[in-house]
Amino acid sequence: MSRIFLSHSSRNNAQAIALCDWLSASGWGRDDIFLDIDATSGISPGERWQKALNDAAGRCEAVVFLISRQWLESRWCHEELALANKLNKRLFGILIDTVVLKDLPARLRDEWQLIDLESGRDGVRLDVELPNGQQGFATFSASGLGRLRAGLVKAGLDPRFFAWPPVNDPQRILSRASADGG
Repeated sequence: MSRIFLSHSSRNNAQAIALCDWLSASGWGRDDIFLDIDATSGISPGERWQKALNDAAGRCEAVVFLISRQWLESRWCHEELALANKLNKRLFGILIDTVVLKDLPARLRDEWQLIDLESGRDGVRLDVELPNGQQGFATFSASGLGRLRAGLVKAGLDPRFFAWPPVNDPQRILSRASADGG
């Protein structure tokens, strides 16, 4: 089950994939992250994409919004924000572009601490493969990524903890030796 939902404009696919890859490299499993364009855990061909997005948003524990000028212009991104608010999800506003703060939706700007991944002198370049097979990249602030990791951990989304039993093995139980540490 995806614990973290990544909301982004389709015009920011490189940044979304880069953040998903970074989360995976930082200890979260791919099944912990919902990214609609991910080949294995995203929306499958032939699936009703609006229903799939709503279902994924309902199951997750937190929604990470990759905020850019394109995100601000997207009706679907604003609907994802409204749904996340309605479902009382923990929200993480991530600035991946230079935006004017007054242009952000008030319910995001006035209530939640934002993280700026776009600015700073400590940029880290993350190369990605886009769904069309082309190469892309994103540059994020290393200190901003550290703040995001700390925020996710503080919210109880630490990658060291996972649901038990595993989703793919619901009948699994801990053996006595495992439970006792041996």
